[in-house]
Amino acid sequence: FRNLFYYRIESDNFLLRIIFREVRTLTIATGKIGEGLFLPHGFSTTIGAVSIGTNCNINHNVTIGTYGDEPRPVIGDNVIINAGAVIFGNITIGNNVVIGANATVNTNIPDNCTVFPPPSRVMKWAKTNNADKTNV
Repeated sequence: FRNLFYYRIESDNFLLRIIFREVRTLTIATGKIGEGLFLPHGFSTTIGAVSIGTNCNINHNVTIGTYGDEPRPVIGDNVIINAGAVIFGNITIGNNVVIGANATVNTNIPDNCTVFPPPSRVMKWAKTNNADKTNV
């Protein structure tokens, strides 16, 4: 909560930072973050995307971004990134995507897909009339 709070208010208020210390294991260096970002466990998480859409869930030990000035990922709306995932490069993660635990993603992911590790592969789910999920 603290790191995201400071990110959103862009505060260098000394008193606030003494009372509510930042968690050093969570780094947020993202241009734009939409509403509803949920970080249930910010431990050992680095977020360096161009932008993150609304209602995203990022778990612990996640790394998003690249080294230095290289292009960074764009994360869409309603994305769930599970523990240990690594997302890097000049890529786009579509809307309603689930990235599985320990997946490594370095290619664009279209909307409404799930990425399973290892090896990381994209599975697209199509809805049928009886609401069952089938692999396409």
